Amino acid sequence: PHEIRDPLTDLVRPDPARARAAVGELTKRGAAAVPGVMPLLEHQDPDVRVRALAVLEGVKARQAVDRISPRLADDDARVRAAATKALGRIGEPRAIPAVVGALADREEVVRINAITALGLLNATTAVPQLRTIAPRRDRSDAERQAAILALGHLGAREAADDLLRILQDQSEREKTRGAAVVALGGIRDPRAVGESVRLARDRSRVIRFHAVSALGTLGGAEAERELVRVLRDRTEENFLRVRAAAALGSLRTPGGTQALLDVAKDPQETEFIRMHAAQVLVTLGAPGGKEAALELRRSARDPFVTGTLDRLLREGPR
Repeated sequence: PHEIRDPLTDLVRPDPARARAAVGELTKRGAAAVPGVMPLLEHQDPDVRVRALAVLEGVKARQAVDRISPRLADDDARVRAAATKALGRIGEPRAIPAVVGALADREEVVRINAITALGLLNATTAVPQLRTIAPRRDRSDAERQAAILALGHLGAREAADDLLRILQDQSEREKTRGAAVVALGGIRDPRAVGESVRLARDRSRVIRFHAVSALGTLGGAEAERELVRVLRDRTEENFLRVRAAAALGSLRTPGGTQALLDVAKDPQETEFIRMHAAQVLVTLGAPGGKEAALELRRSARDPFVTGTLDRLLREGPR
């Protein structure tokens, strides 16, 4: 550990370890650190400017937004990327116009951070620009996926047809199609339910995972039936069954809760899957969940399962 006597001084030191420690210390100080850190946004060393941005982001310094926004035109791409990230995390809406401008930055990392920031800022005014980026094959997969996810986060119903086209295009990369599934779930477009049910059986593990996740957001009887099927199907991979359990917990329906309880109490089921079903039930405070967890705890042999159950029973509902 590096002892810090003056974190502002250490923030400008060439010693990376001391500088990192200074960022942590100043962030802990919260709003009290902001007046001393803001002038460092104009420091001649771009590393110092990046560190100053990290502190202001960490304390969510809304009062610094007007000082951070000019850094989107910084000569150093690392500073511009840090500035877009900070503005998104700080969450001050008056930063939206400046962040929209960063969508045209020459560096991809800055553009991706700007896209993500617009989602965090709930910048619905940026939906037209994001809709332009999402289908563009001349943009990188990472940039397109960020735009797709931002559209979902913003609940952009006007983008639903765009996202469905991406989802149904087998020539798209699986992560891009997976992002479209997630986004359609966020938009809660009713057409996404049938597509997500179909894609829960896709050959791609990534697509199946995202489809099951989306069903937990979309809800409805059809979504519940498919999630119960995935949870109970012992031929499905564990990662997908665990995700189905969590999605059923999100639905909070009587049928979904009963399916979780049946699996949690099934002695023919693996301890791992029973544990995850019980975990969802106890976390929700569902009737019978604690009893199912206690029953499994008495018979379980796997140390990971017993340790998880002990912690779960100790913490109780959230």
